[in-house]
Amino acid sequence: MVCDKFERQRGLALAILLSGSGVVSTVSPLLLAGYVGTAEWQQGFFFLGILPLATLLVCFFAMATSNSSSNQPSSLLIDSAEPANDRDPKQLTGLSYRETLRNRQFWTIIVALILVVFVVVAMIINTVPMLVQKGLSQSDATLVFSAFGLALVAGRLAGGFFLDRFWGPLVAFFALVLPSIGCLIFLLGPPDISLMVMATVLVSVAAGAEFDILAYLVSKYFGLRSYATVFGTVSGTVALGSGTAPLLIGPLIDATGSYDGLLLICIGVAALGASLFLTLGPYPDFEVAVTRE
Repeated sequence: MVCDKFERQRGLALAILLSGSGVVSTVSPLLLAGYVGTAEWQQGFFFLGILPLATLLVCFFAMATSNSSSNQPSSLLIDSAEPANDRDPKQLTGLSYRETLRNRQFWTIIVALILVVFVVVAMIINTVPMLVQKGLSQSDATLVFSAFGLALVAGRLAGGFFLDRFWGPLVAFFALVLPSIGCLIFLLGPPDISLMVMATVLVSVAAGAEFDILAYLVSKYFGLRSYATVFGTVSGTVALGSGTAPLLIGPLIDATGSYDGLLLICIGVAALGASLFLTLGPYPDFEVAVTRE
């Protein structure tokens, strides 16, 4: 729906929509902290249960408003001098799902995102114990990681802003190569809190931008004809592929007793994944293709 309604500011619109998860990941620990370790810890689960119910109500009323208004002619559908009553509904252009599966860009985006998200997941689950091993106290390590949520939201909004102004794959490269730099700081930097916060922020900015980039590039390279199916396939495949991170990383850390090997791998993997976006090529022009047909 967002991709259909927004064209010039599509990146920012997607960023605002997807920022909800970052806001919740930042606010929820603060709200739940009062229940942890108390006799009323069960109330924390009550709070967690309220959140999806509230979201369901918001979506229910928003969809009802959207459906009722969609029956009315809208000046947002087509830029034309014709009267609104004489306009046809906007035709969704793009590749079919089968055509998308045969598209090189489709598989390039999947592989690139699996590599980058693999690194992001690895850093999320290992940042605190890694910082403790580097010499920080448990409380300081937790404080460093608390920067993750805010930086995620900032990365999401910044990614959407730049996607509307620059070539998407170039934005993807600069945003998603940041975990490589962050891991390099983790590897070589001293256990200084400000430096470790900087490394954490670099990883979390990429974590915030990654799904903005995915949603935007899918709409640009494959169109809106099969957008939901294509986006679901890509995001699901990426989640499945990157979800192997704990299974592969755990034995490595146990075998070496150090996080240095993990950081070296993550530096190379993130850099490779980000670089793959530069091979995507120009956006296809689906409007021209429809006109020729």
